[in-house]
Amino acid sequence: DDPGNFKMFYVQSLCAVKIHEKYEKLGVSDDIFKDTMGCFKRFAGECLVRNGSYYFDRGWWTYRQISMNLMRIGTLEYEFCKFHGEDAISVHIPSDADMTDGSVTASIKKSHEFIEKYFPENAGRRYMCESWLLSPKLREFLPETSKIRKFQDRFEIKEVLPDNMDCLEWLFKSTDKVPFEKLPEDTSLQRAVKPFIVAGGKLGAAFGILKA
Repeated sequence: DDPGNFKMFYVQSLCAVKIHEKYEKLGVSDDIFKDTMGCFKRFAGECLVRNGSYYFDRGWWTYRQISMNLMRIGTLEYEFCKFHGEDAISVHIPSDADMTDGSVTASIKKSHEFIEKYFPENAGRRYMCESWLLSPKLREFLPETSKIRKFQDRFEIKEVLPDNMDCLEWLFKSTDKVPFEKLPEDTSLQRAVKPFIVAGGKLGAAFGILKA
């Protein structure tokens, strides 16, 4: 019995405190730890926007942070994983990420340095990303100068996922339970994509490998 999943939040918070000891032993700066665990506050805010109330709905995801398998380094997050049996590093884009070219470049560079220093056994892994932000369809709604297009250009697209509708959560901060006609139009991208979604279109997503 855990209304709002707050007991799970409490337990995971204790785990975060415990994993901090490992950060300290490795000599990792507190900035990395704080940025990584900032996901809890971010997810709470996202939950409030989507659902109108606070509850902990990300326990299925945050085990990655509290096991020191996923860390935020600069504007992006990096997770040690396997893909098709191959050791890899999954790149995640937090909802508050600064997607300017300089910030993304600095994050990727710092992540290589970080992994080589603290997790040398994982150095050299390929960087991969699966996201609605990589969807080729998205380019139809973006200007040439778009930060998202520049981010896409960093990846070699290996697979397109045309039926993916993650954009409802991340672009519109909504769910599939909300009538598409009521999706917000607060940003230029929302205004551009909404008519397409209302007409039955699917923005999709894609999987890509970071270019060397």
